[in-house]
Amino acid sequence: YKPMRHVDNTYEVYLHNVENGRLNPAVPVLYRTYSQSAFSAHGSDVLNFQSACASDDGCGCNQANPFAQPQVADFIPTEPRNYLKYNGNNDDTLVDRVLTIAYQIPVWAIAMGVLTGLGLLVTGIVFIYLVIAYPVRGGTSVLGYLTMIGIMGIYAINFAFFWHATDATCGIRRFLMGVVYTIVFASLLVKAIDNWRFADYEYGNHQYRGLTNACTLFLIALGIVLIQCIIPIQWLILVPPTATKWTKSVVHDYWWCDPHDEYDVGLVLSFIFVNFVLLLTSIFAALAWDSESNNRESRWILVSAIATAGCFLVWMIVTTNAGPVYRDPAVAIANFVNATLLLMFIPLRKLHLLCVAKNEK
Repeated sequence: YKPMRHVDNTYEVYLHNVENGRLNPAVPVLYRTYSQSAFSAHGSDVLNFQSACASDDGCGCNQANPFAQPQVADFIPTEPRNYLKYNGNNDDTLVDRVLTIAYQIPVWAIAMGVLTGLGLLVTGIVFIYLVIAYPVRGGTSVLGYLTMIGIMGIYAINFAFFWHATDATCGIRRFLMGVVYTIVFASLLVKAIDNWRFADYEYGNHQYRGLTNACTLFLIALGIVLIQCIIPIQWLILVPPTATKWTKSVVHDYWWCDPHDEYDVGLVLSFIFVNFVLLLTSIFAALAWDSESNNRESRWILVSAIATAGCFLVWMIVTTNAGPVYRDPAVAIANFVNATLLLMFIPLRKLHLLCVAKNEK
C-alpha cells in the first residue's frame, strides 16, 4: 500500500499491482480515497492488512502467511453516487495531478435547487403574512405556524442532498431528515386530535383552556418532535457521520456516506417513528372527517397524510433498490413534491379562506 495526503485534505491509498504472481511496485493502483475523518476511523483497516501471499515472492498461494487476515469481498460501487466533472489531465496512470472541478453539484441539483428555493421563499412569505394578518392568535393557530416551519425545513433539507456526501452533509441528512417531517405531522396530529375531541361542538363554541390552551398544545407537539430526535442522535453517536470517496480514477468521484452499504436502509429505518405519527394523524383525521372545526380542516389533514405516505413510498423504494445515481435525486424530488403539496393543502388553503373572509366583509 502507499497512503498519501491529497490536496483536498483526503487520503488516497494505492495498492501495488500483481503481475504473473509477483508484486510490481512500479504500477500502483488507486484503491480508495478517504476523507480525513473517514481515514482516521477506517484507515487502519487498510494499513493493517496483510496479504495471504508472501511478500516479493511468487504467489502460488502455497506460501501462506499464518498471520494474514482473511480477504473478504468488499462493497465496490459500479457507478458514482453523484457525478462531479473535472477539468484537467485525464490520464489515469498519473498519481499526482492538479485538477479543477467544473461544478460543485450535479446538474439535476441545479434545477431542483431553483425550485426548492422558490418553494422556500413562497412558504416564508405566507408565514409572515399569516402572522401579521391572521386574526386568531389562540387555539391551534400556533400549530399552524409550527407546521409551516416544518414545511420550510423539508425544503431546506434538500440542499444537503444537492452537495456530494461529506461528513457534514451526511450528519445533516441523518439528523434533520426525519425531524422536519415530525415537526409537520406532530402539529397536524395534535390538530386532528383536537378536531376529533370537539367534533360535536359547533365551531367557536369551545374554549381553549387547561390542557387545550395554545401553550400546552405547542408543548405536546414539541414533545413528539423530541422523541423523534432520540433516533438520529443515537445513530450519530453509535456511527459517527463520515464520507468515503470510492473511485477507479482520480477524475470521477464516488462519494458515499458511511456505512456505504447500509446508509440508505438506515435512512429509511430512521423514519419508523415518523410513519407511526403519520398513521395516527390519518386515523384521527379520518375519525373527524365530518367535523366542521376550522372549516373542515380534518379532511385536508387526511389528504396531506395520504399524499405524504405516497411520497414516502416512492423515495424509500427507490433509495434502497435503484442505482446510486438515482437515490439522492429521488429523495430530493420527493421532498420538494411533498413540501409543495403540504403547502397547498394547509397554509395556502388557510390563506385562501382568510382572503375570502376579508372580501366578504
